[in-house]
Amino acid sequence: GVAMPGHFILKYDDGGEEVFFDPYNGGRISSRTHCLDMLNQLNTE
Repeated sequence: GVAMPGHFILKYDDGGEEVFFDPYNGGRISSRTHCLDMLNQLNTE
């Protein structure tokens, strides 16, 4: 898992591709870029 301020994301890495799952948003699949954007937004609030 990936701990974020006030949030938690699950990460799957098959050695070639990373997939991030957001269990708090219905298991939505996210990219690393989206997770970094979300982290930046959380850090500015």
